[in-house]
Amino acid sequence: MDHLESKEARVFQGVCAQLSRLVEFDRFYAALYDRRTAELDFRLVAVRDSDRIETLAYGIEPWQARPFRPGANLPDYLFSHRQAILVTSGFQTWLDTHDPPLTYAFTPPCSWLGVPLLARDTVMGMLVLEDAHREGAFGQQTQALLEAMARQAAGTLANLRLVESLRTVNRVGQRLTAEARQSVKDILELVHVEAGQLMDTRDMYVALYDAGRQELRFPLAYYNGKPEMWPSRSVVIGDSPGGGLTEEVIRTKVTLYPQNVRGWYEENDIKPKVLPVPKSWLGVPLLSGERVLGVIALQNDEVANLYSPDDREILEAMASQVAAALANAQLVERLRAVNEVGQRLTSGVQLSEGEILDLIHRQAGLLMDTRDMYVALYDAEQQELSFPLAYYDGERETWPSRKLLDQGVTEEVIRTRQPLNLADYRQWYAERGLEPPVKPEDSPKSWLGVPLMIEDRVLGVIALQNDEIWDLYGPDDVEVLQTMAGQAAFAVLTFENARLLEREKRRSNQLKALQDIGVKLASQIELSELLRSIADYTDDIMKADFSALFPYDAESGQFNGAIRASDIAVEQSVPDEVGFTANVAREQQPVFEENARALTIDKPRLPDGKLVESFACVPLVAKGTTVGVLYVNYLSPHRFTSEEKEIVQLLANQAAVAIENAELYAHMEDLVRQRTDKLQETQKRISAAEKLAVINSVSGEFVHRLNNLLGTVPVRVKLASELLDPEDERDHALRRYLDGISLDVRRLMDVVDVLQKGSPPILDLELVNLNDLVKDVIRASLIPPSINVISELDPNLPPIRANVDQVRATLNNLVTNAVDAMHFNGILKILTRSARVGDGFCVYLSVSDTGDGISEEDREKIFKIFYTTKDQGLGYGLWRDRNLAHRLGGDLFVTSEKGVGSTFTLQLPIEDWG
Repeated sequence: MDHLESKEARVFQGVCAQLSRLVEFDRFYAALYDRRTAELDFRLVAVRDSDRIETLAYGIEPWQARPFRPGANLPDYLFSHRQAILVTSGFQTWLDTHDPPLTYAFTPPCSWLGVPLLARDTVMGMLVLEDAHREGAFGQQTQALLEAMARQAAGTLANLRLVESLRTVNRVGQRLTAEARQSVKDILELVHVEAGQLMDTRDMYVALYDAGRQELRFPLAYYNGKPEMWPSRSVVIGDSPGGGLTEEVIRTKVTLYPQNVRGWYEENDIKPKVLPVPKSWLGVPLLSGERVLGVIALQNDEVANLYSPDDREILEAMASQVAAALANAQLVERLRAVNEVGQRLTSGVQLSEGEILDLIHRQAGLLMDTRDMYVALYDAEQQELSFPLAYYDGERETWPSRKLLDQGVTEEVIRTRQPLNLADYRQWYAERGLEPPVKPEDSPKSWLGVPLMIEDRVLGVIALQNDEIWDLYGPDDVEVLQTMAGQAAFAVLTFENARLLEREKRRSNQLKALQDIGVKLASQIELSELLRSIADYTDDIMKADFSALFPYDAESGQFNGAIRASDIAVEQSVPDEVGFTANVAREQQPVFEENARALTIDKPRLPDGKLVESFACVPLVAKGTTVGVLYVNYLSPHRFTSEEKEIVQLLANQAAVAIENAELYAHMEDLVRQRTDKLQETQKRISAAEKLAVINSVSGEFVHRLNNLLGTVPVRVKLASELLDPEDERDHALRRYLDGISLDVRRLMDVVDVLQKGSPPILDLELVNLNDLVKDVIRASLIPPSINVISELDPNLPPIRANVDQVRATLNNLVTNAVDAMHFNGILKILTRSARVGDGFCVYLSVSDTGDGISEEDREKIFKIFYTTKDQGLGYGLWRDRNLAHRLGGDLFVTSEKGVGSTFTLQLPIEDWG
């Protein structure tokens, strides 16, 4: 640019020479707006020294280039004012009258005249005359003269800059043409450098537009002269302004440089993407034909209305060359991606079918939007489509196989054997009076499909689709996808043939294995082993990850626990009486589901978050009745062939017959067992009757002798009591002990009476307060001081109707048993309460201990007569106590835990309380 600056300086020197002959002034200077640095550059400064004009050296103080601020400084203000300014006096006052006030970096003169350099409606700079000694030194005649000189100078300067701009644009074109294999980054950096020779590129970016992904990425971005990394962002290009300035250039495909950037956002009711909003912005589209590749944009945060038509033309010319270079670079990328597919497929490295399709998806994704892409393989014999590769919104999905439709876009490609590029997918279906395979609102807008072909044979279809943009795919996309399809077709055919051969081998092996399994199942009669064998055989013959068999009772409609064949830790579960599995059992129709994730049904819970991707659910039907449901599960997507469906159905039929035979055998065994149990029960009753007869004989003799012995005790106690002195305190204590002996003898005689009669009688009934009875028993019982007694008695406890002595005997027995169980050391807790039971009320009396506890085996036996766990017990007390409770309409029950303790609870009804 040095040669341009020197030419511009000579223009200003000529103006200065002419002025010095025609006008008297103290100082003349010419300033230009430097578009490269956004500075005001004082290209020439001349001062009068006596009668001689002296030109100051370029860039000396205070005439160095400085930031351009037309809203705050003079002469910068001429840039926005765009007209000559004449100040004949009061220069500082004139500066102060502006809002905000203007500043002047030099000594204020007495007279000042400034004229803008205006060419092609663009202010390039200004010419200024000053007189430091005379007010009114310049008039209208001087202004007209300076304006005429400014017009002439501006035209010359504009031509000089135009020539330099053309030279720069041509240089960019030559560089881009000469180096055809430049990367996108190299191309854009070249534009940034060359444009920086002509304009301010400190704030500049290039946004490349991916229409398929509706995304902008920024391979070049500068802010304040420093390169930055800007993240990609999504965009929505509609029919009206709805994004930012960049989106508007993409939408309209024309250059945009609003006079008021903030006003543009407010007018269109759009929230700016980035703050602060720049004061000036210029964006030009990168166009390849009608296709928008992106946007080149300049912006400035300090100066409003900065960019001129010259800037626009220069940037548009560069953008045209850049777009062509980018299109060439993209073509190179297309060829590279296509060649990569061909090289990998012919390299001799064996790739699986999945690896081949993943390679196509990956390489195509470098050139076009493959977020929504699928490959459909065509089985002509079965008239069926399978989908070994499917992506939706960038996520890999499992799509189930399906039969060919009468009409459809995939079927159209198979039928015509030609690519099909639909600008409007929905319209294609509407023209044929068809409904799309998905809801209209979910169907794509653009669709492209190419056939996978070997000679005249169609192997399948590779398809792209987009839900957001009409007419997305162009001829380049068709060509690239078709080339890749041609490269992949032979490899796919190889796998197709190998798959057919493997299918036949597997079918032969499966049929042989099925025959062997039938023989083995017929020989098994134990049901649980049979069910396990069925699950194991299913896993083996179907190569499943795990199988599960649910036995089914058709009469009750209920399932039993699953039998699973798997090394996987599957959480145990049983199907509901209603639901998916139950429906299969009732309908007796198998289900082969290749996309299990799409079903809203309960699925097996597996470790590590794994999911069942595909499954078969087959009913086991024998003589018209469902006897079970068999599941065959796969953790990876699995396509069920017609042969597999036939094999698993045959296996299910064999299993159903085997289960029916095993259940019949089990039923016969159950009948034999029931008859054997009845015979054994009869023998037990005969033995028990014989034992009871012996016990009655022995107990009768025992009761007779005990009654004779007890009859003398009351007399002896009475005689002993008469020998005691009632006034003697020691004899008084002895009398109490003798009274206790008399009471115990009476109770024992009552027992003897019960044994003689066979059942204890209910004596005279009266209202009994259990709380008072508990207190009496605690006082009268010989409870060791090492046992802590706790009583929690309900103060509102209502009375019960019973015999007080019988209830006291029961409570005394429970307390004595508790003390014995704790071996005289522990906590004895007695509790009373009342509660509603059914339509009435009951009181509860609980006695708890912290003793040894009672085993589960002994808990019911302890209430049987003559059964005891004590070394010296008779086995009578608890039998008597429960018998009493039952006769009063209540019950006596126990809860216990070994090593923790026991709680005996007496439940008795309350009469007329409520």
